[in-house]
Amino acid sequence: MMLEEYARSTDSVVLVGVGGGGDVSWSIPLINYLRALGVKRFAVGEAAIAWWDIDNQIALGGFTFHVDQLDRSERLGRRCALVYPDGRVISGPGKSSTLPQCIAAKMKGTEAFVFELDDGVTGILESISLVAEHIGAGLVVGIDCGSDSFYSGNESKVLSPLVDAMVVAALARTTTTSILGLIGYGCDGDLMPDEMDASVGEVFRKGGYLGARGLTRADMNDMGRFFEIWPNPVEEWPLKAAKGELGWKNMNRLWSILVTPLTSVILFFDPKVVAEHNPLAKAIAGSRSLKEAEEATIRLGLVPETRMAKLLPKLMED
Repeated sequence: MMLEEYARSTDSVVLVGVGGGGDVSWSIPLINYLRALGVKRFAVGEAAIAWWDIDNQIALGGFTFHVDQLDRSERLGRRCALVYPDGRVISGPGKSSTLPQCIAAKMKGTEAFVFELDDGVTGILESISLVAEHIGAGLVVGIDCGSDSFYSGNESKVLSPLVDAMVVAALARTTTTSILGLIGYGCDGDLMPDEMDASVGEVFRKGGYLGARGLTRADMNDMGRFFEIWPNPVEEWPLKAAKGELGWKNMNRLWSILVTPLTSVILFFDPKVVAEHNPLAKAIAGSRSLKEAEEATIRLGLVPETRMAKLLPKLMED
């Protein structure tokens, strides 16, 4: 079945940012689309992880936080909380940070939530289930901006593979019907264009492709308003692509990305097929702690982004 068929069978949908750090912003065009299909109620959220920057320019790693570090929130479970539109992080490295899901919720009149990573994929699965139960959702849709979800083990580099893999693994195990959306095809630069094509092509061949939808003019207007409030150098590429800003682009003088018309299109996939394709998602599927998932990542020869903020100061000293 395609997204349209699932959407027409439910009044409520949970939208989950895959990876954290702002992927949830692209729940906005999904809300527009799903409302046109008859969905009435939404909850939007993503992982409790923010990015550690140098001079607010280079995202070098992510730091996790806890739901008790938020104000204007209401705990929904052990590792999950509903957050009001004006909710903020009030302690830790991300103090005073506004969550992107809160901005999206305020713009579109939905509920917002956040889930911790501390209990691994098992905890994420529990959190998503609690949110789905809270709003009576018959569908969960994950949205990823970039490429990390499609890590296959054949890539030359992947900078932030872990949280994407954790959320994809959870989506693949939900008892509620789930779909994975991908926008900003390769715009994070983690997979090179040929690597991305090879990985996505393999998921296509395995029957994991469920359709696509391009951004509309209304979507573009909404995302323009969103990024005026919450600018982000990676998340903005689908909007820029829709405005014709195409070709090879330099990212903070560190890497280049290829922006094409496809960058502005949301592709939909079966998360079970993607999770089976991603060796990290398979390795951590049963994890019960973040530490367990991090250690599985290291065994695959990758650096978990959740440890990067701690490791980089030491590396810079050396």
